[in-house]
Amino acid sequence: MVGQCVSRQQGVAEQRPTGTESAFATPLSVVEEAINQILADIDMPNDAKGRLRSCFVKAHRSGDPRREVKGIKAALDGVEWGEVYFRDWKMRFEAKGEFPYMWRTHGKGLVVDPPQPPSTIEDAVEYLRVADMRQILIELDAMPRKGRPKKRSEFIDLLLASGKTESVVDSAIPAYRDARAKWEEDRDAAKCALLAHTLTMRAFALRDFRKREGLTRTNKLRTLKSDCPAETEYASRFMAGEIRGVPPFFPGDRTLLIAELKNAT
Repeated sequence: MVGQCVSRQQGVAEQRPTGTESAFATPLSVVEEAINQILADIDMPNDAKGRLRSCFVKAHRSGDPRREVKGIKAALDGVEWGEVYFRDWKMRFEAKGEFPYMWRTHGKGLVVDPPQPPSTIEDAVEYLRVADMRQILIELDAMPRKGRPKKRSEFIDLLLASGKTESVVDSAIPAYRDARAKWEEDRDAAKCALLAHTLTMRAFALRDFRKREGLTRTNKLRTLKSDCPAETEYASRFMAGEIRGVPPFFPGDRTLLIAELKNAT
């Protein structure tokens, strides 16, 4: 669901910042509301959501973005989460032909497809270094005695000519597993970075929205301009009344709202 409706809870006693919190800490109830809104759309076990709430509230109110990401990583360590949520958004952006700014910078691990296990020699050599291919050719007794290969392409040609698909593929499996583990690590880091950004932006948006509700001369809210096509599109939809609520409108969205004030006359 794009954009949660803004809650107008009144009379909530706010927790004052402690010694470890920023003097400008977002009100506790606002942070918790932001977490509830964002996590409502994310596939995640309930116990993990509870741990995340505890870790993120403390980190966010400290005013340190790095603590926010670390807190989320700690809360979700070893948990399978967000697979459907991020997959669906990735499909939307792929259909548009371009990923948002935050996906191209902090969320690269979500953009890149996972490495696939090799099944042919052509697949296998993608995971092999020249030193690996040299050793395989020696073990297969396929290294020429004269005119030994020097270029990577020459090693690949010799492996293809050997026809020993099973041996070459088996030799590439450890490197494939390392590549897969690195991809999973990068993907998990990207998910945590985008979630931390999204939770923070929603908390700030809710806080600012409530402040603007008290401005008697407020005419309307409008979005700041962005150089990101995805952000521009969603901001335009908000301005056209197609999207209700406050940003972020998708994971990693940097859209900001500002209040236009009526003339005093």
